[in-house]
Amino acid sequence: MRGEDNSVIGMRGEYNRMRKDMKYDAKIHHRRSIRLKDFPYNKPGHYFVTFATRNLECVFGDVVGGEIKLNRCGEIAMGELKNL
Repeated sequence: MRGEDNSVIGMRGEYNRMRKDMKYDAKIHHRRSIRLKDFPYNKPGHYFVTFATRNLECVFGDVVGGEIKLNRCGEIAMGELKNL
C-alpha cells in the first residue's frame, strides 16, 4: 500500500504517521517490561513465539476446525523453528 507521498505503508506505517503529531508525555507514554523478575530467560525452556504478517495474511496455512493446516511455507517455518 502506498501513502499520499508514494511511501510504502501498512498498519505500522499508519501507526507511525499518527504518532508524528503526538508529543511525549512521561505520564502516559511509558513501557513496562512484561518479563518475570528473576526468571532465567537465558536457560532452555518453553517459549511462545508470535509472528506478525503483513496485512494479517495467512501465509503459513489456514485455520480449519480450530487447527492450523500448514501450507508449504508453514512447513518450512515449522522445520526451521524446530532447528532452533
